Amino acid sequence: MKFLLKAPTLLSIALVAGVISQYARPAAAQQQLPPLPIEFSPDNLINPGRPGGRRRGGGSRGNCQAEYPLTAIAYADSRTVEELGVARTDEAVGALTTQDNPILWFYLPAPVQETAAELVLRDSREQVIFQGSLEGDTESSGIVGLELSDLPLESAYQWFLTIDCDEGERMTVNGWVERQSVGPDAARTLMQASDRNRVSLYASYGFLQDALTQLAQLRYSNPEDEAVAQEWQQFLTRLELPELSDAPILPCCLVADSSNPSAPTPAVEPPPAAEDTPPAVNDDIPEHNAPETNEPAEVEEDAPEQDSRSILQRARDWGN
Repeated sequence: MKFLLKAPTLLSIALVAGVISQYARPAAAQQQLPPLPIEFSPDNLINPGRPGGRRRGGGSRGNCQAEYPLTAIAYADSRTVEELGVARTDEAVGALTTQDNPILWFYLPAPVQETAAELVLRDSREQVIFQGSLEGDTESSGIVGLELSDLPLESAYQWFLTIDCDEGERMTVNGWVERQSVGPDAARTLMQASDRNRVSLYASYGFLQDALTQLAQLRYSNPEDEAVAQEWQQFLTRLELPELSDAPILPCCLVADSSNPSAPTPAVEPPPAAEDTPPAVNDDIPEHNAPETNEPAEVEEDAPEQDSRSILQRARDWGN
């Protein structure tokens, strides 16, 4: 038996369906994560560093004379070791990331142009995979983010930053960063969360390198936001670096490849948080078990258009 629907009936059904979708879609699209606290979960906090890392440089002569020494803004596990009656602090410095090209953060005790600074990266077999110098011009000491956009991180590498303080003195900090993937559900939640809540999610999942970068970008782009300033201070306090919470985040520097000086790797102003690379979801990379979240993720109706601006242009324009 065939049922024939007249045109008015079809029109009525279409109108009803339109009304339903009008009320149903915005409810999902407008669903947002409530503000989440920024907490480090001990169960998911993995430090890929090895004993013998160094988060703070020593000495204070020459151009490195400052209230605070060269410091890696990084997570560190510390323990006191006593040998022959002498106590020393043994550090493992490192953090996990989901990014191909994570940003490393450092506090420089002097303007970049007044010191010679060198960044070296080694793989897990101790082979040097990158060696470059910092180039830039800053008016003061402060925090800089260094992104190696032409050096994809396949698994883990050890980084060393050394600055020449004149008078024969050098400061060096070193640690590890390791890339791991997240499951597709966690990756989708991260991509769809607000910039502020992405910090909380990265921290709770154990990806402190990404949480640090996300929060530093927010701090740089919103210098007058008291809530962001407070969260930045609390985050650095959790890293046991509270003294650096008032240090400015500087739009610097270039990392010039020593083997190819004509092709510097841009690592200038922190790129906008909203433009982040999607978290890695790759079968070839060990997957980090992110905790389940019962919070709904905000849903975007339309995919963002491709942005042809450079990293510098996006950083300058973001927030305007």
